Amino acid sequence: MKISNRPLYLVTDALNYSESDFLKHVESACQGGVDLVQLREKKINQPAVFSAGLRR
Repeated sequence: MKISNRPLYLVTDALNYSESDFLKHVESACQGGVDLVQLREKKINQPAVFSAGLRR
C-alpha cells in the first residue's frame, strides 16, 4: 500500500484542554487532513465520551 493511501489517525484526550480549546484542536486536525479521531479518556464514563464525539 502506498503511503498516500493510508489514513491519518489522531489519538488524543482532553486532559490539558478546556472544552472549547479541545474542540478547536480536533477541528484544526481534521481541517489539516486527519481522517479519523480516537478520543481516549480514562476518567470519564462512556456516555460522556460518546457525547463529546458528537459535538462540533
